[in-house]
Amino acid sequence: MRIAAKRLKIKYAPNQSLNRSGGSVFRIKRDPAMLSSIRAARLTPSLGRFAMLFFHPMWDSETQRLGKKACTPAGFALHGLAEGIGFLGLALLAVSGIAWMWKWLAGGPRSLAAAGLTLALALGVASEVMFQLSWWLALRRGFQYDGYEASWLEHGSRKSYKFTA
Repeated sequence: MRIAAKRLKIKYAPNQSLNRSGGSVFRIKRDPAMLSSIRAARLTPSLGRFAMLFFHPMWDSETQRLGKKACTPAGFALHGLAEGIGFLGLALLAVSGIAWMWKWLAGGPRSLAAAGLTLALALGVASEVMFQLSWWLALRRGFQYDGYEASWLEHGSRKSYKFTA
């Protein structure tokens, strides 16, 4: 939101119809080109963001999902695989955590539970790497999503996709 606040031009304009107390209001002048770039930056995951290990951001809309599928089928498949591996890692994390506590309360060896926790975290890291790689494949082809339309470069020309229900 800080980017949006910097790029929006605030214009002082008295408006008697909106403010009946005799004062003035501020009107925000929006440049469509700037708003489009702000939306694209906000809605398209970029490389280098904080890793989420097991959970990945959900699709904003069917347009984004099907646009990415049309842009890069391999990236779309990798995205789905990353989500599945992330879910397995999360399930293993829960099971290993419960096993760790059970073994700790029973006073038995906890090495197998520790290995399960380590494997769960490794699956989370692998899931995040695959997720970021899937978006890198899409961004490499110039994938952009502005909230209404997904577009990408294909053989030098820009292709676009808009979901219609």
